[in-house]
Amino acid sequence: YKKEMSVSEEYAFVLKYNQDERYRDIIEAIKKKDKGIWNMLECADQIRQDEKEWLKKIEEERNELDRNQKITNARLEGYEKGISDGEARGEANNLNKNIRSMCKNGCGIEFIAKVLEQDIEYVEKIIKSNM
Repeated sequence: YKKEMSVSEEYAFVLKYNQDERYRDIIEAIKKKDKGIWNMLECADQIRQDEKEWLKKIEEERNELDRNQKITNARLEGYEKGISDGEARGEANNLNKNIRSMCKNGCGIEFIAKVLEQDIEYVEKIIKSNM
């Protein structure tokens, strides 16, 4: 800062040091002297405020997108787990149905276990649960 500055230098000074508390008194004096500088600062403050609101809105939108993505991922995981569990249950049901059918047709427990590659205990359990 120097005592004699052109209007351009004052504008530049105010823009550069507007947020610096050390120069608050000098900037206030310049603002009082030149209404154009005061208007420029008002516009700059409004732009800063608008920018803060815009950034806040962007942050809120980003958080909402993140939240929605997490929900979508959780749904997909649940869907995939449901399919996997359903396939496993379907395979177990088919296996149990085959065990019961073979038993009804006179096949022995050891034969059923061997053909279906299952433990004898499991085959016995399925046959007993059917009775």
